[in-house]
Amino acid sequence: MNNQRKPVSRHVDVIIIGGGVVGLACAWFLLLEGRSVRIIEQRRIGNGSSFGNSGLITPSMAAPLPGPGVLKKLPRWLLDARSPLHVKPRFDLEFLAWAGRFAGFCNEAAMLHAMRARHALLRSSRELLAELIETERFECDWDTSGLYVVYRSESDMRDGDPMDRRLGDLGIAVRHVAAAELLAAEPALREDVIGARFYAGDARVRPDRLLTEWLSRLIARGLEIAEGCEMQGIVADGDRITHVATSTGSLGADHYVLATGAWSPQLGRLLGLKLPIQAGKGYSLTMRRPEACPRHSLVLKERLVSVTPWASGFRLGGTMEFAGYDSSMNRTRIELILDSARAYLSDPLADPAVEYWYGWRPMTPDGLPLIGRSYRHRNLFVAAGHNMLGVSMSAGTGRLIAELVTRARPHLDPVPYALERFR
Repeated sequence: MNNQRKPVSRHVDVIIIGGGVVGLACAWFLLLEGRSVRIIEQRRIGNGSSFGNSGLITPSMAAPLPGPGVLKKLPRWLLDARSPLHVKPRFDLEFLAWAGRFAGFCNEAAMLHAMRARHALLRSSRELLAELIETERFECDWDTSGLYVVYRSESDMRDGDPMDRRLGDLGIAVRHVAAAELLAAEPALREDVIGARFYAGDARVRPDRLLTEWLSRLIARGLEIAEGCEMQGIVADGDRITHVATSTGSLGADHYVLATGAWSPQLGRLLGLKLPIQAGKGYSLTMRRPEACPRHSLVLKERLVSVTPWASGFRLGGTMEFAGYDSSMNRTRIELILDSARAYLSDPLADPAVEYWYGWRPMTPDGLPLIGRSYRHRNLFVAAGHNMLGVSMSAGTGRLIAELVTRARPHLDPVPYALERFR
């Protein structure tokens, strides 16, 4: 992203700490409200999880990770190094506390509460993103042809029937597709798949191009950027933050937004905030399109691997690894994704991959993001913990943060996302 950066001034209306897709969305809606905004980013804008994810925009994924029956599956997942979920053995008190909270949300009532709140944010973001991309004419491989969740097992497909009813109650349309119709629509699949669920309201985007396009529009609207700007301290006077100390100097604003994804707990501790976010490491592989390339976005259900075909390329993504902030590339997880694709797709993949990538997803124990005003400082807001749906939830989050900062009437009920629920 080689956009021309403006010189950094010393005081603006809002400083956003974190330059991922959520930070950009917050900046966009604040700029639309006439506020001056600066983003502080330790590395480069958009180089974190916003860059290498699957780019799926999925109102259908209203169900959180914790839910009924999950605890029964955990032992099998944890003991199998090739399962979609892996926990690296280590002594980590914060992770153990997070896991205990997670277990407490593995029930029907908690899941339904989370589904309602997640769907409201996902629906809002889907509408706002579509409007933004169309109005601003983003070139980002935007596609609205829907998503197939593909099955190889009859029993696994039947197990999803209760969730169909729950999604239906939220107004999310799901259509069962038999094998013959599925293969006609998606000849890139192997003939031994047994069917799919189809979600017509889902979409896809190439996330790196979305970020490039969005950033260029933000700069044109006056966004100030401080990249390579390391946070060194946060200074408060009573219940207000006065300025932040950075590697480029002291920077001040009237309001601050913390949007640092999986790294938010570290900065939160400096401010006396308890942000129960764990880093869930995900992987992706980007390559040229195979000769028999899928036409739609796919989720390979039994393996929990996503398949994203763009006009400009092809990406496989998935797995969840709780290993703290381990920065090594786990080849077992890469091979798991490749083996999963080979089990569902008819054509050999276009190896070698152009890019192997990993990033840390900010996982909360209840599956809901943390969006709202700090209970410690009245001019600090948090927009973090979007689990695996940062791009999908970005626009709705940005609009909600702008409404809270400007004290406008929120377009969504902010209570389910409030920080106080974990105080």
